[in-house]
Amino acid sequence: MLEKFISFLKKKNTLQKFISFLKKENIKFVQEKNKIIITCNNIFITPIAFLTSLPEGIIFNNVGSVYLDSLKSLPENITFNNGRDILLNSLTSLPCDTIFNNGGDIYLDSLESLPEDITFNNGGYIFLKSKTLTITKDYIARFKIKIEDNSIILYKRVSYDFKTQENTKNETVWEIGSKVIHPNWQPELDECGEGKFHACAYPHWCDIFRNKKGDKYIAIKVSINDLHEWKDNPSFPQKIGFREGIVLYECDRDGNKI
Repeated sequence: MLEKFISFLKKKNTLQKFISFLKKENIKFVQEKNKIIITCNNIFITPIAFLTSLPEGIIFNNVGSVYLDSLKSLPENITFNNGRDILLNSLTSLPCDTIFNNGGDIYLDSLESLPEDITFNNGGYIFLKSKTLTITKDYIARFKIKIEDNSIILYKRVSYDFKTQENTKNETVWEIGSKVIHPNWQPELDECGEGKFHACAYPHWCDIFRNKKGDKYIAIKVSINDLHEWKDNPSFPQKIGFREGIVLYECDRDGNKI
């Protein structure tokens, strides 16, 4: 009983130190009970790269990459929902309950092998010490997107007045309740640019591609028959192309309806 109490005090102290660190470095976060959710928009959170330890229960919901190159071990119950890569190059052990839902690659350059029960749902590759693993699941399966009536919900970031590509020939209005259809559907020509609409599995991943003051997030219902995924080593595995969709509602960065 005493050992459990001492362990509880140590965990609580580690958590409080981490919170103080985040506040000092002006890193945006939300605290929910014993979990800390990192929400900042930085592409690279510099101070975190020098940490040598983390408390349990951290959720990385930040837009960009997570650099934790000074960590040799991860605590239990860590979730990566960040938009880009994860660099854990010094890691010598990996708990099997770690959740990888990030949009890009994962660098585990000091590990020879992985725990048997661990699952990767990231967008890119997994780099180990002597081999590289490829995620073979398609976009929907990889990011655990629910299919209903042959359709899925994706997310997009738009202007304060629900537009994208404002004041250009490709300007599009994403009015709530409207059906938006691409006028020149040619997704196979290029991953980026014209010929398709783009969306993401998580709203906050859209910040990688657009970040203007006053912007809003919207949820879009898209038929799985109207999707196009770039599978040949895409530059941005976080996004997927689509031909048409119904704009359902405005939401927050976590997908909750506003």
